[in-house]
Formats: sequence, C-alpha cells, structure tokens
Amino acid sequence: MRCGKPAMNGGSPGLPPLVSTQVRNLQQQAQLKRLIGINEIPKKGIDLFCSRSAGLNHIRTGLSIITAVVVCSAAAAGGSLEGHLPWLDLGEKLDSIRLEYEVPGLAAAVISADSVIWIDCFGIVDSNTSAPVTDSTLFRMASVAKSVEAVAIMKMIEEGRFGLDTQIDSLIPEIDVDNPWATTDPVKIVHLLEHSSGMEDIHHWEYFNVRHDPAISVLEYLEMSVKTRRLMWRPGTRMAYSSHGYGVLRYVMEKASGVAFNEYMNDSVLPSLGMNDSRFGISEDELTELAQGYAGQSVKWLPEYNGSLYSSVRDMAKFTSLFLCQGRIMGSQWLSESGVARMENPQTTTAARNGLAIGYGLGLRTRFMKGVKYLGHSGSIPGYTSIFAYYPEYAKGYILLMNTSGRSAFGPLREQIHEFLFRNVAPSVPSTPTMTGEELRQYEGYYHGSNPNLRIKAAGSVLMPSDIQVKVVSDTLWEIDSDGRRYHLIPVAPGYFRRPNQSEATVIFTRDDNGAEIMADPIYFDEYARDSGLTRQAYRFIAIACLVIALSSIVYWAVWLMVRLIARFKGKPIGAVELLARLVPVAAVTILVGAVIWLALGSDPAHLVETGLYNGATVFLFIATIVFPILAVVNLGIVYSFLRGKAGYISRIYLSIVATCLIIMAVFMAYWDLIGFKAWVY
Repeated sequence: MRCGKPAMNGGSPGLPPLVSTQVRNLQQQAQLKRLIGINEIPKKGIDLFCSRSAGLNHIRTGLSIITAVVVCSAAAAGGSLEGHLPWLDLGEKLDSIRLEYEVPGLAAAVISADSVIWIDCFGIVDSNTSAPVTDSTLFRMASVAKSVEAVAIMKMIEEGRFGLDTQIDSLIPEIDVDNPWATTDPVKIVHLLEHSSGMEDIHHWEYFNVRHDPAISVLEYLEMSVKTRRLMWRPGTRMAYSSHGYGVLRYVMEKASGVAFNEYMNDSVLPSLGMNDSRFGISEDELTELAQGYAGQSVKWLPEYNGSLYSSVRDMAKFTSLFLCQGRIMGSQWLSESGVARMENPQTTTAARNGLAIGYGLGLRTRFMKGVKYLGHSGSIPGYTSIFAYYPEYAKGYILLMNTSGRSAFGPLREQIHEFLFRNVAPSVPSTPTMTGEELRQYEGYYHGSNPNLRIKAAGSVLMPSDIQVKVVSDTLWEIDSDGRRYHLIPVAPGYFRRPNQSEATVIFTRDDNGAEIMADPIYFDEYARDSGLTRQAYRFIAIACLVIALSSIVYWAVWLMVRLIARFKGKPIGAVELLARLVPVAAVTILVGAVIWLALGSDPAHLVETGLYNGATVFLFIATIVFPILAVVNLGIVYSFLRGKAGYISRIYLSIVATCLIIMAVFMAYWDLIGFKAWVY
C-alpha cells in the first residue's frame, strides 16, 4: 500500500493486501510526481538539502516538469514505466518482502547528497483502523536518537560551551560516577559519545519503564540509576554499548543550555535541522500521529524517560543529508566539515589509538554491506525497528522505518535497497599481502570476551562462554567461536585483518595499556583478551560441575526417600536430621532453578512492556535468590555438625560435596550482586 491510499479488502489478517492493477497504476503516476519533484517533495521542502544556489533549484524543477510530461505521456499511451523508473520496481520488491514477513507498516527513502531521490510508504499504521503509513507518520526511533543527540553535543562544542575532552565531573559534579581510576583517567564527554566510559548499558527497569512517571527530569532518572555508573574498566580503553552514557549526556545538555533536554531538542535543535515532524517525548494526546508498534502482537505504548525520539521518514531523510553534505543542511553550514569527520571515526579505544579508527565514533557506527562501507545508526525497541545509513564514498543514503520489532524482515529489506543502489557498482577489494603460516601463528591462541556491557553478562559468561580460538589452518587464519563456527580473517597488514565482504581492516591484534594481548573487532563491538584458556575452562568446569552435582541431589533424594519409606514400613524410623540433610539441598536447588526457568519462559516482549518485568516470576526469583544462600549455609551446618557419624561413608562424602557446591554457588551469587536479585529494577 502506498502513501495516503485506503486499505483494500482481503489479504492477510491485520495486514494490507497487494492492491489491484488499476490502483497500482494510479499509485505509479502519483509516485512519478514525487520522484521527479513536481508535487509532494518540493512542497515539503526536502527536494534539495545542501544546494548553495537557488537558481539551481529552479533549473532542476524546470527539467523535472519536462521529464514529467514526457514520462507521463508514455504511461498514458500504454508504454512501460519500469524502464523509466526502476524505483517502482524497488517499491514493489520492498512491499513484497513486507508482506512475506508480515510487517504491518513500512516507510523508506533513498537520498543523494542534494536531494531525496525516492520516498515511499507501505502498509498500515494500525490494524484496527487500517490507516495507511505516510511520509509524515511518526515511528519510535529507539537508539537512532543517539545520533541526533550526538550532533546536538557537537553543535554545543562548536559553540564553545565545552569540549570533547571536558571531564563530566566539572560539568555535572552532582552526578556520582563510581570510577576507581578517577585520579588518572576521569570520564570525559568523548568517552560517553564513543561508549568507552566503562559504564554499564541501561538496565531492564530503565528500558521497560512502566513503574515511573516518564515525565520525570533527567536528573531524577540519573539519581535512580547510580549502580549503572559503576565503571567496569578504565575509561577510554574498551568500547561497550551504553545507552546510559547517553542519558548522562542529556543532563550535560540540560546544564549547558539551561532548559530541560526535551525542550532544548524540540525548540532549538530539531527545527534548525528542518525536522518539523520530529520530537523528543510524546504525550498521550499525540499518539494518534504515532504508528502502532507490533511485537508479535500490538504492544502497549512504551513510555521512556526524557530522550525518546519520534520521527518520520521525511525528517530522517533531512537528518541523513547532514552527513552526506559534510555538515550543511538547507543551504547553511550547520556543523563544520571537521566536526562531521570526527563523528565518523573513534579515537579513544585501545584499537583506535593503535591505528584502527573504525567502529563506533561519536553517535555513528561503521558497517559493511557486501563489501561497501556505510555509516549511520539503527534502533530497535518492542514494536519498532529503524535505521538510517549513508555511503560517504558514493554520496548516497537510505532510511528504513518499521512498526514492528520482528527483525527477520530487517535484513532482507536492507539488502534489497543496497543491491538496488549498487547493482552496477563493483566494491573495492584491498590487496591481500602474503603472510606465511609461520607469520600468522603469532596470533593463534584462546581469547576471552573482555568488554561485556552489563555485569550480569559477565557473570553469565562463566556458564555461557564468550571465548574464541584463533587458529591457522592451511596457512589461513580463522576465528572459531564457542559453537565451532569459523570466520575467515584476511590479512591487510601485520596485526590488521578484515573479514570477507569488508573492504578495509576491521580487526586488530595489539596490546592494551597494561601490555596484555588483545584482539578487537570494533565493527561488532567485540574485544577479547588472550590467555591460555586453562583458567577460563577451569572456572567453567567448576561452575558446571557444581550445578550438575546440585541438580543430582534431586534424583538422589527421590531414590533415598523411596528406599527409606520401604524401610519405614518395616519399622525403621527416619531421623529428622537424616531427612533434612537430603531435603534442604533439594529445596535450595529446586527453588533457584525453578525461578530461573519460570522467568525464561515469560520473556515475551509484549508481556515485558505490560509488566516492566514486575510479575510473579521476577518476584519469585527475588525470593529464591535470598532463600538459596540461606539454605546453602543451613545445609552446610547440618552436614558438618549434625550428620557426622550418623550416615554411611559414601552418603557423607556425597552430601559433603553437594554442600560444598551449594556454598560455591552462593559465593558466586554474592560476588556478582545476585543475592536478592530484583529483575524489575535491574
């Protein structure tokens, strides 16, 4: 379905069907006008983004009108439009993918450095009303907001309000940061922008905000999330995605501007960028302008603290042009060319300082698609998926917005646009230097993941490995992950490698500031530290062994109870201590494992949005993580104080091992702050 067209009858339930040939012809004629610039696009002021000449606008418009007359005459005479407008074919293919993957609504645009080449919309805003998606329909942008916030920060820097290297404690001393390295390595503005501060990512309670007023100030939000600012490593060394860091930046902007973040962005930044549909924050009265989000089913509107961006495809086209035009927008230099160039390249991580300035810059991420490099940002939140991308070397870009968080369609849609843009372009392939197997073997070894963005992930990596092995096979270097999958590492220069379908070095082997050998892959936000592998494997073996032995107590207790009940019928009594020594570990393990399984089974995104993780499963997990260590200590006392000498030798040995395993598990929980774990506020 195209912009502004009513839904037809039939088709998949809740989704718009393919339109009839007659309607499609009308849509093609309307699209012709949009494409050549004589109708909707000029009226909305987005036909030219960064042209310096008004006269050029008039020339282009005149040529567009002539072209329109010629092409529309051909269409009226029954001629084929496809040869004149391959964009119609792109639209058909995108709509076909949308229907195949049951995406309710979709908006897409393709831009060049000076114009919107193509813009179109498909599907519906809401299955209850069948209202069509238009180029002004608002979508929730999720993490795409980081790029908009980053350009606002860069604008403030160019205005002289502070610098990239300004320490945040000098700007916002009232915000506590638990930084053990504060004396020598304070957190700076640039660290927050590049996700290299060492702060954790936002926790679930920040993401699924249904328990607090979303209209609270940024300061109040930060005061409720102190634990997220416990640094995991020295600032300016490793990159780990931290949305919370951008929350801190919002408060920096508030202090620098003297007004609330939403007010500053909505009144000063967005209008100056020409993003008149967009806004940070949205009221319930404005929800009619927002596409209904779907995550398997319709999801409740998910309020979030100050920082949620709502935008349309035409506004995101304007925003993307800022980068293609080296900081110019609507004919004026909004941001300096050097400022845009700095945003595109990271500088603070160990990898960047050692020459691999690629990955996540200042609010912009580098990726590759079939050998072609592009920059931009994507975003996903229950009910919405979005991306803006641009190719600096080719002066092209695209925007894709969906009102679903089902990401299965995201890849095919992006690939379709990419293939269309580069159907006649052969990506550049760098020369591959010859490196012998002996030269490559210096990189061989075991590497463990060293940059988790949440402490709980670091805890989970003990059981769920994030390790890789780098190995030379037939004079070729391979990365082998924990599942046995292999990824080819192609040499670019000593210490620098790339992957297939990447046109430059994206992986580096180097040493960090402490002299430890690391492998960094900034494209995928991965960093690994080299070790023998024995220590990590030992930890994992102990963890898994303790869990298996603890679970075995359930089987042991069931068999023992059956045997003792038979003996009880023969007149042999069961002692209380004898029973407790076998029952207590079973109770401890059953409560903990049962709570984890219950929580895992209730992870539907729509349900999480409704409850904010505050439900029976999370409450039970909270209780279980308190009861378990208590029972572990009690069981240890029973086994070592009361049972000694009152059971068989083998039973005493087994129960002692079980008790030891339960204590190890309890210590592990205490070390990672998992005792009394409140998932709804994590």
